[in-house]
Amino acid sequence: MIEKDVYIGPHCIILPGVKIGEGAVVQAGSVITRVVPPFTFLGLPPPEPLGRVTVPFTHHHEYYEFVRGLRPIRKKRGPSQESGD
Repeated sequence: MIEKDVYIGPHCIILPGVKIGEGAVVQAGSVITRVVPPFTFLGLPPPEPLGRVTVPFTHHHEYYEFVRGLRPIRKKRGPSQESGD
């Protein structure tokens, strides 16, 4: 299911039954095998969340508005990535 205000780049493969949440943006060439949360910018490689979308990438907004509205997603650090260990 593809919800409203979603942008899917060219040459993407989306497997059956996968939900792409409202306002999500999927980078060109991605292979989507699981749910894409709402308002998430998904990129590669491998497909993973790169940012949170605050301005939808639709005809209602300019490209620069979309880019300026992106917010980075900070990855959680595991025990092996902690500094000083």
